Amino acid sequence: MLYELLSGARLVLALGAEPKLDLVPGAMEFALPFYTLNDAIRVNEKLSKLERRNFKNGNPIKVAVVGCGYGGVELAATISVLSVSLSEFGNFSFDGEIGNAHS
Repeated sequence: MLYELLSGARLVLALGAEPKLDLVPGAMEFALPFYTLNDAIRVNEKLSKLERRNFKNGNPIKVAVVGCGYGGVELAATISVLSVSLSEFGNFSFDGEIGNAHS
């Protein structure tokens, strides 16, 4: 069999990439790593807490996704449905339609 069908409530696709947090001011101090299922749960809990707090005062959550690999793009797409303000800068590592799909 070439593939195996898996089922579950959560999935983290960890491709082994490591973000260079030292290249982004403030990322070393404030970023939440996103490597494991526990990391994903922690990010979700933090975003939920911020969303509840900010819902009361009407301000969007401000999020910067450091890295534009597949994991970063997936995370940005997933959290874009929340009341967030996503930040972007720099060159995207994807070409054509994939690189511009977030726009």
